[in-house]
Parts: sequence; C-alpha cells; structure tokens
Amino acid sequence: MQELPERAEPSDDLLRGRVVRAVRQAIAEGVLAPGRRLTERELIELTGVSRTSVREALRHLQTLGLVEPGPNKRSGLRVAVLDEDAVRHIYEVRAALEPVATGLFVERAPEEEVEALLALGEHLPSVRSERLDSILRIDRMVIGGARNPVLAATLDPLLMRIHALRHVSMAIPGRAAASDREYKAIFTAIRARQPEWARDASRRHVVAAGKAAVEAVKMLQPASRLSALMGPDPVGPPPPEGPPPSSLSRPIKEPSVAEHTAPSDPYTAVPKLRELREKVLFGDIWEREELSKRDRSLITVAVLVAERCTDELRAHIARALQNGVTESEISELITHVAFYAGWPAGVNGSRMATAVFEAHAGGGKS
Repeated sequence: MQELPERAEPSDDLLRGRVVRAVRQAIAEGVLAPGRRLTERELIELTGVSRTSVREALRHLQTLGLVEPGPNKRSGLRVAVLDEDAVRHIYEVRAALEPVATGLFVERAPEEEVEALLALGEHLPSVRSERLDSILRIDRMVIGGARNPVLAATLDPLLMRIHALRHVSMAIPGRAAASDREYKAIFTAIRARQPEWARDASRRHVVAAGKAAVEAVKMLQPASRLSALMGPDPVGPPPPEGPPPSSLSRPIKEPSVAEHTAPSDPYTAVPKLRELREKVLFGDIWEREELSKRDRSLITVAVLVAERCTDELRAHIARALQNGVTESEISELITHVAFYAGWPAGVNGSRMATAVFEAHAGGGKS
C-alpha cells in the first residue's frame, strides 16, 4: 500500500505573512488605533503562529512604517502615530502615483475589469466601515488594472496607511459628501475611457483627501499629547493595593489630575474586554448612523460626568472635541448635569475639562 505523503508545514514566510496581513487589516479598519501597544502574546493568540514568526512580522511591519517603537524601552512596539508632516509626505507620494495608476487603468484594463470597478463604485454601501472597505477594493482594482508591477509595489505599502487615515478624515464635516462627488468624477472619466480626464479627477481627489487627512490629524494631536495623562484607552486606573484609608483618619480630598495614572495596558488581565471594546463598542455602536458621533460624545460625557468616572471622562472629553463638540458646549453640559447629579460631580467634571482644554490649547499653539 502506497503511503500518503506527509502534509507540508507552512513556511516561515507564509506564517509571517499571516501576521502581517492580520495587523495591516486591523490598522486599516481602525481596530488597532494609532499609538495602540502591540504585544507578542496578543499576536500569537490572534494568529496562532510562533513567537519567532511574530517577531519577524513585526520587523517587517516596521519597515512598512505601520509599527514603531513606543516612547520608552518598556513600552515595546505600537501602531505608528502619524503627525502632520508624515501625512503630508504620504499624500505627496499618493498625489504623484495614484493619478498615474488611474490613467493606466483606463488605458490597459480590459472591459470586464472596468465594468466590475464601476459596478462596485456605483453601489457603495451606506455603512461607513463597509463603504471604506469597498473603496479599498477599488484602489486595489485600479492598481492591479494598471498592469505595472513597479507602480503596484510602490503604492501597495501605502494603501493600509491611506485606508486608516480615511477612517479619521471622514470625521471632517462635509468630507464624506465631497469624497462622493470626487469619486463620481473619477468613475465618469473611467467609463468614458478618457485617461487624461481620469488622471486629473484622481489628482483633485487625492489633493482634497490629503488636506482633510492633515486637518484630521491636527484634531487628534491634542489627544495624543494627553496620552500620558489619559492612558491608552478610556478606562479607569486599577484600585490601590491594601485597605482603603479610613474616612475618620484623614480628610476627604478630591484627587488631582496628576494623581491619576493609567496602566500601560489595562486589558492585559481580561483581554476579552479589549475585544468587546474594539469590535462591539467602537467597531459597531459608535459607527451606527442613527446617532452622529458628535451626539454620542455628548451623551457619553454627560453620563461620565454624572458617574464621576474620572479617567474615562478625561478621554471622552478629548474624543468629544475630535467629534466636533465645542468647549463652550462641554462647559454648559457640565453645568447642566451638576444640578441633577450633584455639585461634586460637576466640580470633578470641570476639573477634567480644564485639564483637557488646557492641553488642547497648548497643542494648538505648537
């Protein structure tokens, strides 16, 4: 009886590629946010590969600019945090190359590929995350249809970073509608098989998208400057060790902002909470169209002020500013809540808002 050949084990390159794809996709979808710490153990559990393959994948992700060292040796690696200059550099390259790819697609792509792209473009989903995934597919179809491997090798590493920036830039008021108009012009040029027209429409789109991305990053920077103050996620600090001090032995004292320190990774002990936070809370609830992110921020800040959730409140006030809530609106909200939740809750909310507003103003001056 002939023996069956042993099944070949996946090569190290395939295993490394599995990790790279998983991390790139998570970054592109916003599941792994800029500044998010990456641990080897978490990636091993996520992908089921060896520690060696994970380390090789992380080195490769660093060469792609998607991962970078943290602020100190103990913090390890994190998802790359893009500043204004980095975003401008990305979009300068994109503005030079993407119009070329679009023009080559018009010239070289067979009719069935053109029709498939236009069908996808004309029926974009209304849900933002699904819509952005479809746009990423369109990008890949254009690059593939250009039939230029050198161009593809240059643009492909940028796609995940561009896609991640789209999740942020779409928060700019009016950007989504403007993007729809720009894509419609591109699709019209492709349908007409006019390469120069398509290149011009693509260039206008990339320039506008770049401006929105830079503006979005400006909005995020104050929050990133508060990272040491807020911690990596909107959760509270761990309880202090030992029995609580007796209220009779020392006067009650409101904690200052400086006295709060957040853990480096508050989800280490209960990773399921991290998964639920990323996939359900921010991946689903915050993305629903029934309420705008601005309205959700107002609701969240009001609840956290009432509950005196200090560290969560600090993080969500910063998020509210990113989502278009003004400082005066936050001030009025805290005043209103104080009359229903109690004066100490209002004072605590005012203290947290003051810290965030001061950091926001400092970031705007730099």
